Parts: sequence; structure tokens; C-alpha cells
Amino acid sequence: MKPELDMDYLIFAWQDESPDHNYYLDMELGSVQFLQRDLKDLRDLTDELETHSQRFLYLPKPDLAQLRADIADFIETMTDTRLKNIATIAFESPHLSASFKKILSGHEDELTRWQEFRDNRVRERIQEWLKANFVQT
Repeated sequence: MKPELDMDYLIFAWQDESPDHNYYLDMELGSVQFLQRDLKDLRDLTDELETHSQRFLYLPKPDLAQLRADIADFIETMTDTRLKNIATIAFESPHLSASFKKILSGHEDELTRWQEFRDNRVRERIQEWLKANFVQT
């Protein structure tokens, strides 16, 4: 029997850019384990990951090139020319994702549309990653 994957948490973890946050997919349970340098139970969790290394699969950190491509693709779908021009300013920021969301924050419909667009793209990448790692879904 294959485990039920927590896809919402996988999508969240896949997009977490923090260098201090690491995530592992528990392939037996389908859950995602969060590992942060400052956690008090870090040693216990690290020991479990090392002891059962075949059971846990490391989630890769977000790919900035993919994020840039996703934002560029999304901007092409925008119909408000003024907002479209302003949105490209996000590419100048070292915090691309946060900047883009900030630009869209005054346009709730576009922000919601972006989040759905991005989640769908990430979901596709996760499915490819799972397949490449022989995880049945």
C-alpha cells in the first residue's frame, strides 16, 4: 500500500527558500519532515534520518531559474499593461518571490491567480521528482 502524500505541505516545502530549513519526504508515511538548524530535537531527528536513510528523501531547494521562468510566463498572461510593466521590476530584487507578491498585493485577483499558477507549476515538478525517485503516487 502506498502512503497518502501531503501534497499541500510538499508544495509549501518545495518553495521554502530559507537556507536554514530542510525538508525530507518520509516515503513510508507520506509526511514531510522539517529540519531546522535551531530545533531542540535536531539531534533526534538527524539520528532518525541517518538510521533510516532509505526511508527519507531530501527535498531539493527551490530553483531560482525556474522561479524566474514561472514569473516571466505568468507576466505574459497578465492583461493589465500597467501592472505587467510594474511586475517586471521584481526581477531586479534579490528577493524575487517576495517582491513579485508585494507588487501583486494590491491586485487580489492577480495575486490569487499567481499563487494558483505557481502551485500548479510546482505540483508538476514534484510529480516529476517523485517519479524520478521511484515514489509511487
